[in-house]
Amino acid sequence: METPNLFDLQIDGESSGFLKEISRWAKFLSVLGFVMCGLFLLIGLAMMVGASNPLVDASMQGMRYNVVFIGVFYLVCGGISIIPYVYLFQFAVKMKRALGSGEQEALNNSFSNLKSCFKFVGVMTIISMVFFVLAIIAMNFIPLT
Repeated sequence: METPNLFDLQIDGESSGFLKEISRWAKFLSVLGFVMCGLFLLIGLAMMVGASNPLVDASMQGMRYNVVFIGVFYLVCGGISIIPYVYLFQFAVKMKRALGSGEQEALNNSFSNLKSCFKFVGVMTIISMVFFVLAIIAMNFIPLT
């Protein structure tokens, strides 16, 4: 069986149309992702500022640390979540430029950004799954009372 030669592949009109539509959706999703990450960061900051308010009742002191922890968690999640959206946005911008100008380098850079986006999401998915498994194991060994 003969292996197809990838150098014979071309971007024809139909493929170009698909890639143009993909780049529009990628740009839309990345901008929406930027907004969501910004909200995460604002909520995290608001929680931390609110918890550091000196007017909070002394009986709520223990709860203050929980709110700060959740605020830091939101900041970390918002900061990490922005990375794949940056890659996705760069994919969309460079793909649009590549299709408009026919630049091979822009096309290659565009696909490189898409690869990086999927690679980052894949690694983060694996890390999340490991944490979930560890949490399930820990729940079986930590007494409730």
